[in-house]
This record gives sequence, C-alpha cells and structure tokens, in this order.
Amino acid sequence: PLTPEGAAGANSYAENLGCHIIYKNAAPIVISPDKTPPIICIAGSPVLSRAGSGDVLCGVIAAHLAAGCSMNLAATRSYSLLSRAAWMAAQDVGEDAVLASDIIARLGIANRI
Repeated sequence: PLTPEGAAGANSYAENLGCHIIYKNAAPIVISPDKTPPIICIAGSPVLSRAGSGDVLCGVIAAHLAAGCSMNLAATRSYSLLSRAAWMAAQDVGEDAVLASDIIARLGIANRI
C-alpha cells in the first residue's frame, strides 16, 4: 500500500513535474499536480499487474483525453473501465492466464455495463 511518506512524495513529484500520477495497486490512486485531493479507485484487480496492462491503461486514458475529458476524469474512468474488462477476462480465461489482449478484447463490453 501507499504509505503517508510515499503519498507525500508522489504529491511532490506530481506538483513539481506538472503531471498526473497513477499509483497502480489494489486501490489505485490518481494524484494530480493541482493539489486537488487524490482520487482513490476501489476497482483494483490483481489481473492489472500483468505485463502490458499499463500500456492498455495509457491508451484508454489517451482515448478519453481525445474525447475531451479532463485528466482526472480520464484517469479515473479509464482505470474503472480497465478493471471491469480485466475482471471479465479473468472470469473467462482464469485470473492467472489473462493477457493484455484479453483485457483489450473486453473493453467495448465493459464500457456498456
């Protein structure tokens, strides 16, 4: 889990670099550079620790940004969507067998739920 010291460091990095930070874990945290309170997503999944899932997350965030979402909304909504797709993939192929491509294949369905 993210410790208070780690959270302070992440807040400092976000502010100094002017970027958003997504701390991927069981309860993912979106930290913004503008000192708004961190957003904690409750939809974490161990499946999202697989290789390639971060790349998929970046692509989904970029799609939301291209559609006009704010960065906070894009990051939070994208992580939620990715978590739903990962959960669906785990139900179909088993938690230990999920690949990034399995998550991608379920994004459209997860978006309709």
